[in-house]
Amino acid sequence: MRLLIEVILRAQNWTVVSAEGGEDALEALKTHAHPPALVICDVLMPGVDGLDLVRRMCGRMRDLNVIFISGRLSDVSWWPTDLREHRFLAKPFENTQLVSAVRDALASPEASP
Repeated sequence: MRLLIEVILRAQNWTVVSAEGGEDALEALKTHAHPPALVICDVLMPGVDGLDLVRRMCGRMRDLNVIFISGRLSDVSWWPTDLREHRFLAKPFENTQLVSAVRDALASPEASP
């Protein structure tokens, strides 16, 4: 799924930095010169899950712009209140839904430096 998302977003001429899991994402955050405009993160991952990852990232970047994705969850009604402001996209989703969600997220005030 990660590779497919990369292909879809690169086809829209967006720069994509990918990580295989939560620990890799945290390391990528440390090594890149610029903070991400947007993080797309699966909720359920081995090791550091998406919720914990985003909490840790938000500790470093206060207004982090996030789209959570999941194939097992259908909504965020059960989520802790500190994560409910982030966007959610249920799998399976169409390419156009992903592109639209990314466009909307990047157009939001949180995406501005």
